[in-house]
Amino acid sequence: MKNWRNSKQLSFSAAAVKSGISETSLFEYEQNKKSPSPRNVEKLVKVLGVSLEDVFQMRKYDENIREK
Repeated sequence: MKNWRNSKQLSFSAAAVKSGISETSLFEYEQNKKSPSPRNVEKLVKVLGVSLEDVFQMRKYDENIREK
C-alpha cells in the first residue's frame, strides 16, 4: 500500500486526509498490522487509483510471504 501511495506522490498525511482514514489506521494498514474494513478499502482504492483486484492480490502476496 505504501508503494502505491508513494507512486501517487501522496504524503502519509495527505493520503489519510483524502481518504478520511485516521493516520493511525493507515499506518497499521501499511505495516500489515491491521486489515482495512471493506469501507476503508473502497476509500483507499479511490485515493490510490488502484482496483479492488490489485488490493486483494497484494494481500494474497503478503500472506504467502508470511507463510514461508
